[in-house]
Amino acid sequence: MFFRINYQLNTNKLTMKLLCCLLLLPCAALCQPKDTITLHPGQQFLVTEKLSNYTVAYELFSLRDGTEKKVGEIEDHFQIISVHGEKQGLRICKITFGPNTILDSGLCLLTGLKPVYHRSKQSRKRMTIDFLDKQIDGEVIYFTSRGDSSVSINSTSSVALFDSYYEDVIAITMRFEKGLRFKFPEYIYERGGLVWSTGQVVEKITVQTEAGPEEVWKIEFAELDTKGVTVRTTTFLISARDRQIVSRTYKTSNGVILMKKRSVRG
Repeated sequence: MFFRINYQLNTNKLTMKLLCCLLLLPCAALCQPKDTITLHPGQQFLVTEKLSNYTVAYELFSLRDGTEKKVGEIEDHFQIISVHGEKQGLRICKITFGPNTILDSGLCLLTGLKPVYHRSKQSRKRMTIDFLDKQIDGEVIYFTSRGDSSVSINSTSSVALFDSYYEDVIAITMRFEKGLRFKFPEYIYERGGLVWSTGQVVEKITVQTEAGPEEVWKIEFAELDTKGVTVRTTTFLISARDRQIVSRTYKTSNGVILMKKRSVRG
């Protein structure tokens, strides 16, 4: 009799444990972080079909001890063009930052933002960069008081790279799925070439703008060095209505730069 009662009790305990495990399975699945998606140029993950021609103006501020100081401006133009029947994205930015002026232009295939070229004319240098899958070629000419000097770019990466100039466009064409984690390789000449950045779609929030309250998606990027240490973080607030950047906060060891949308023209 004792054996039978003890057996039933043990059986009931086992049944309860199994039921608890089954009930916890959905919770565990929901609580687990999402897998990190690796983005590659040319793949059909980014929602680039939502891109359209735009011109947006921004003001740049340095942040120190809670105080904003205007340090520059950006005028960002994006145009979709057709080359041999293939849609491409042409981006031109006019930038003033302190005493420096920059005129940047870049071309990419619209699907997957696969880079074609990047041109940059700055106060102190001029850059010409051409992308062909894993091969990157170009030239950097430095302007000095002692005359011009040039450095050739000729490198082959282990993977095809995004042009870092299109980082903002990657952000506005990301899939807006809360918790989505991703990473992507990009080319930054000043960092020695290949750079890995990670990112996450954090959440959808409401912020106050000059035009009133606006729903935005918060997306964070982190640039990693060769040891995997974060050297720069960028936080985007992107309009849920039209996918334009409302603000961007750029943090490095040198300080914080805040970019705010000033005006939009269609």
